[in-house]
Amino acid sequence: MNQQEIYELCKRAFIEEKIPELFRGEEPYNCPVGAQVPALIPTDWESILRSGVYPLCVTDATGISIARCRKALGDMLKGDILDIWCAYNVYFYGIYIEKESQREALVMNEAVRAQISQAVYRHREALKNCKLWQGKWEQEGLWGDISHADRALQQRWQMGVL
Repeated sequence: MNQQEIYELCKRAFIEEKIPELFRGEEPYNCPVGAQVPALIPTDWESILRSGVYPLCVTDATGISIARCRKALGDMLKGDILDIWCAYNVYFYGIYIEKESQREALVMNEAVRAQISQAVYRHREALKNCKLWQGKWEQEGLWGDISHADRALQQRWQMGVL
């Protein structure tokens, strides 16, 4: 998908109030991961955030788009293990995008960070036992995948959740 197609996909998800489905990579809101990405993930979180979600949030003077993103993440954190893992990955890529652009937290504020941290810790054992997606390659399942990613956030910006 090109940037315009990703933007339109995200815009449709926002209009239809299907942001969790977008973040989970469910059809018809899936953004296929390019062959150059060496990861086993359900959707291209970096692309949907960079080319769709953040442009929509930046241009929305009402703040409704930001609130919808935060609500979607909160709802996902009440879901199953895969929802929690997907929400963590949206947070991970969101922090990278926000920090690279050197702007204040747009979507990923301290409240979102705290919610994700609580959910990840609360479901630690189930995450360790989940060998789906990136968990397939980790001894400790999806917990191992989150731990690796989180170390990078913590080392670079002190924004980890673990």
